[in-house]
Amino acid sequence: MSETDKPILIIDDEEIVLLAITESLQTEGYQIIKTTDPRYAIELLKEHEFSVIISDHHMPGMTGLEFFAEANKLQPFASRILITGVLTLKVVVDAINKGEIFRFIAKPWIREELLATVKNAINRHELIAQHSALQQETQAINTQLKAENDSLRKELESLRSNKNPEAKTKGQYTKALENALDLCARLLHQFHPQLGRETTTTVKLAKALASSSYLSEADADTLVLAAYFIALGRIHIDEQKWEDFLHHPFDQKTEDLEYLHNVPIYAQLQATTLEGFDAVHKTIRAIYEKWDGTGYPDALKGEQIPVPARYLMIIVAYVQSLRTTRETIDYIKSQKGYAFHPESTEQFLETCTSLSHAKKTREIMISQLQPGMVIYEDLKYPSGATLMPRGSTLNAATIQILQSSEFIENSKPALLILS
Repeated sequence: MSETDKPILIIDDEEIVLLAITESLQTEGYQIIKTTDPRYAIELLKEHEFSVIISDHHMPGMTGLEFFAEANKLQPFASRILITGVLTLKVVVDAINKGEIFRFIAKPWIREELLATVKNAINRHELIAQHSALQQETQAINTQLKAENDSLRKELESLRSNKNPEAKTKGQYTKALENALDLCARLLHQFHPQLGRETTTTVKLAKALASSSYLSEADADTLVLAAYFIALGRIHIDEQKWEDFLHHPFDQKTEDLEYLHNVPIYAQLQATTLEGFDAVHKTIRAIYEKWDGTGYPDALKGEQIPVPARYLMIIVAYVQSLRTTRETIDYIKSQKGYAFHPESTEQFLETCTSLSHAKKTREIMISQLQPGMVIYEDLKYPSGATLMPRGSTLNAATIQILQSSEFIENSKPALLILS
């Protein structure tokens, strides 16, 4: 099977040389297109994309270096290999200046040397192509981010000046602000996918509770606005350190514990751009408080905790939990009256049970996969073909494939699973 989907182009005016190179490469599974005419080869370059181009140097009508100079204009990513029986300094200099030659192969060549050179040439081509694709993707993302950032800036300027006719009332102002924060959430998805997913789920649950009859209109608006900022408190915190903290909150160093206990304050600082929304600031700060007064950063207790925070702290516990969905629900039930406000707990559980989007996701290292886990996204081979569609349950055989060295080397080291 070919190591690349793109063929190799071979040009040599001697049929016997062309046949010898072709047979050597085809036995290794490479797809070959060959010709004795360099001018026809240029036409082929206009029709097909090649990973490697191999050309003789001394050909009638056009030298190999002249051909490579034209080939470089048409397919700059292709690796070019020059075959010649004369390796003079002038040939080397011309190759560098005109053809950007990847390698020379001297006649007569050694078969193993030819195969090794071609393999390295393909690897070079793939690296350059991947780098180019990454640059294009980065440019597209930067363009999108700039457009969304400009839109957000204009939206905020309009809100602050109160010149937007759709923001004349407090409710309309809040709705317009939510639209602006949605842009921020999309930006977060680009830069930190895990926090972006947490924000999406947190906001969805907050909106579901806000649309119920449990909260006043003011508290409902505060709950939703505060939900957008929760994940921002962790944007500069190492995720492994945070997971260790969630697993073992009492086994941390004093300095680390103080740092991690400031997460809600960091989130609160991100929200200070919302002038006139003190209730939102206070709600964000209180998301890790506990009903019994054992939380942080201010050890608020009972009625001292703002009403929207009583709901948001449960949402955050649900979304950020490393437990499975069922285990998390059981944990929240067990903490009713201790960590969480009793009535708010019941109302959250009622709302959560009725939501199809209340399923939790989390990233897990491939080395930690276990049979029975359900994947959240399509699982693909390194080639791009689908191994398992989203929603599939992992078994021992699939996990063995995922944990093979070849798969890990060509794939991301973690998977997104339902928990």
